[in-house]
This record gives sequence, C-alpha cells and structure tokens, in this order.
Amino acid sequence: MLIVTAAAIVLLLALGLTGPLSRRLGHAAAPIAYGGAFVACAVLAAIGVAALTGNGFVQARLPVGLPWIEARFRFDVLAGFFLAVVNLGGAMAALYGIGYGRHEHEP
Repeated sequence: MLIVTAAAIVLLLALGLTGPLSRRLGHAAAPIAYGGAFVACAVLAAIGVAALTGNGFVQARLPVGLPWIEARFRFDVLAGFFLAVVNLGGAMAALYGIGYGRHEHEP
C-alpha cells in the first residue's frame, strides 16, 4: 500500500512539469495534467478509504538519510482519513479542470 501511495505522489510531482511545457503542448497539456492528477488523487483517496475500513497500521522503513538511521513511515487510520478527505477534493477539482478552458483560444 505504501509503494502505491509513493508512486501516486511521484506522479503528482511529475505532473507539475506540464506547466512549463504547456506552451509547447498547447491545449493538450490541460487534459494530460488534470487527467493524471485525477487518476493519482482517486487512487490515493481509495487507499485512504481502504485504510479506514481496515484495522491496524502499516509501517515501512526506507534507507533514506544517514546510513545508520532509517526513515520510518507509519500509515494508520487517522492518516487514511486525511488522505481520503484531501484527495477526494483534489480528484473533484482535477475532474472539473479537465474540461475547463477548452473553448479558449490560448491556454
């Protein structure tokens, strides 16, 4: 679950590069950016809802930082609640943004 969460967050960060590329891509940049953001936010919201219905928590240790200190990530019910609430709003905003501004001549 934490791997999928990290992959969706990396996707959202990568979609931030479509802003500078929007001049080259023209009107194709908005559906790519908002569609990808919708998919990533919907996946994260689904993971948050799954964490709410499940019991216990998930913990992962990643070898990030100093060699003898590991980064520990814990995903419990409260984190799942906030993940669901925030990403549900993000998914709805991205869904609205897909069709926003199609009638404009310039992006």
